[in-house]
Amino acid sequence: MIRSRILSLLVGGLLLLLPTAQSAPFQACQGPCFKDRDCEWGLNCFKSLQEEEGSCDNVTLETGGFCHAPLQPNELVLVGHQGVPSEAFPLQNCQGGCRHDGDCDWGLVCFHRDQNKQPIDGCTGLGQYGWDYCHQAPSSTLVLVANTSGWPETAFPLQECQGECQTNEDCDVGLVCHKRRDQTPIAGCEGRGRPGSDYCGRPVDNRQLTLVASLEGEPATAFPLLPCQGHCTTDDDCIGDYACIERSEDDWLIPGCQGTSLWDRNYCSAMTYIPGHGTVFEHGLELSQGLTAKIVARAGKHVRLRGGALSPDVFHTLPDGAAVFSEPNGSGGWVYVSNSEDAVDGGVGALYFDNKGRLIHYERLLTGQTRRNCGGGKSWWGTYLSCEEHADGAKVWEVDPWNKIARPTIIDDTVGSFYESAAYDNRNPQDPKFYVTMDRNNGPLLRLSPDSQAVQEALESGDYSNLLHTSGDQVYEYLLLDYVDEFDAKASSHLGQGSFTWTTNYTKAKENAALHYKYSEGLDIREGVLYMTTKREQLLFILNLDNQTFDEYSAQSGAFDSDPDQIASILRRDEVQETNIHGNETVVQEELKTILYFCEDGGANCGVHGRDVDGNFYTILQSMDPKLWGETTGLAFSPDYMRMYVSFQKPGIIFEVRRIDGFPFDGGLLDIKYHEDNEDDD
Repeated sequence: MIRSRILSLLVGGLLLLLPTAQSAPFQACQGPCFKDRDCEWGLNCFKSLQEEEGSCDNVTLETGGFCHAPLQPNELVLVGHQGVPSEAFPLQNCQGGCRHDGDCDWGLVCFHRDQNKQPIDGCTGLGQYGWDYCHQAPSSTLVLVANTSGWPETAFPLQECQGECQTNEDCDVGLVCHKRRDQTPIAGCEGRGRPGSDYCGRPVDNRQLTLVASLEGEPATAFPLLPCQGHCTTDDDCIGDYACIERSEDDWLIPGCQGTSLWDRNYCSAMTYIPGHGTVFEHGLELSQGLTAKIVARAGKHVRLRGGALSPDVFHTLPDGAAVFSEPNGSGGWVYVSNSEDAVDGGVGALYFDNKGRLIHYERLLTGQTRRNCGGGKSWWGTYLSCEEHADGAKVWEVDPWNKIARPTIIDDTVGSFYESAAYDNRNPQDPKFYVTMDRNNGPLLRLSPDSQAVQEALESGDYSNLLHTSGDQVYEYLLLDYVDEFDAKASSHLGQGSFTWTTNYTKAKENAALHYKYSEGLDIREGVLYMTTKREQLLFILNLDNQTFDEYSAQSGAFDSDPDQIASILRRDEVQETNIHGNETVVQEELKTILYFCEDGGANCGVHGRDVDGNFYTILQSMDPKLWGETTGLAFSPDYMRMYVSFQKPGIIFEVRRIDGFPFDGGLLDIKYHEDNEDDD
């Protein structure tokens, strides 16, 4: 029976003893309760309990109910109020009562009910009327997932509507840290968040130049200014790492912003990336201003995935050539496919990312039956070509990163060896060509014309999976260079020019390669122009595949050192409509000041470099730590160009590099690197 106490009353000189129920708050199996608040923290008031649910034996009451722990998953339950008891905080999912998001655990928000018993998504039961509960934050709701000390590290970079951030670097690409003094709303996010807490969100959607403060700096509440806002006087007036652009009478444009304004008003620039201005030092790297880097994977270590889990496979050693492929189902994810140049257990590994750029999986796709997988290339149907660089049965493999299939192609040791890089030219779908370099002193450039029937079947079905695996009337040919002019190397980096042909005579081609282009490595093709580098003499060959002419350049002082026109031919030109300050519209052909990125250094201070359309050379990033050496390789961009991936082969680290201003790397990529000169043969 329910426990009772004796209440004594004196009535007319008589002492009456009356039983009465124990007073609230009640413990488990006590009552009578009429609401959850009548029970101790962590208990709910039940009007009836089934034995199979864990009822309170031998307890009955004529009115009210009994207190009992929640019986259903995610059942609303009160466990504290105003921070008491302290051990109950932070509150977990479906627990109450909270006052604001700061009372809830990471990833949860305080649901403020505007009705007495308003249902709460993800929770069962109605809870106590008028009380607020923590629950999983719906999409696009302001939510705290980390504290001001940057813990837990796995929460970073913060996604849209997540806090607590300190600087823009805490936020994912395209987001900024919104500094709040109270509960100021953040565009694109729901809820109020924790008072005074800062959250990541999109920069102002409108990139139009907007004056929000006077020349005298009023009102003070307008600061710090967001990108494209003015008037500013110093960089400190701008939020995060954005810069105040002080304009002269001739400066009408603000980088990253649209529109014009009075020339004596200064605005915060939306762009902070300055290629070649090495001012940032992270993880042993010197980075150009406006860049930030993080380590994605380390050789021999399990890869840390989203949420803190570790990959089943350890990341492969000696990462080398790589490429990025978009997920074919259109979800927005992508995969970074990377070779391993290990002489014993080479192969191919793949890092998988979701549409937010978060690392979700790593897996070895090719292992145990291959070695010395050095460079490679892409097919136009979304597979990776992995080249084995050795003489004993060398092959070129085709790896499908989405179906996770790896097969050797018909490019094997019968037609060459020491395979390095691959590229294709499919401008004529009826007669596509594949090209492969060979990294040895007499290794000629190979050209493959696939079997004609396999080509027709692929065109009819749209399935190219057998194109490089069908033996028939395919043709293997090799490059022969014929010089017309050779120039003084002291006068120019343009060393020679001539014509070229193709031959099926492998022996003759090896003699020609040993004479003119030994140790060919980097290879890329753009709009009928083939770019090939050699490592020993550090030469760059540019072949016009249509008229069969070539030019030879020295790359010792950097690729394209004296030929900026080649850069302009690779980088896109846009036709843009401009409006000048008088309102007149004109259409101009503008060469965008974008960068062509490539790797080319080996040894100490290896890095990523670039040239613009004017031929200017930039070091985008380079090693400043002796532990990062050997060579940079595997340079690739995410499909949206928001992330740059690059490998430092020794000790085997993959870096992800981003622009902190949230803009993409608006440029091109050319796979023409030469490797560190190690050994001639396997």
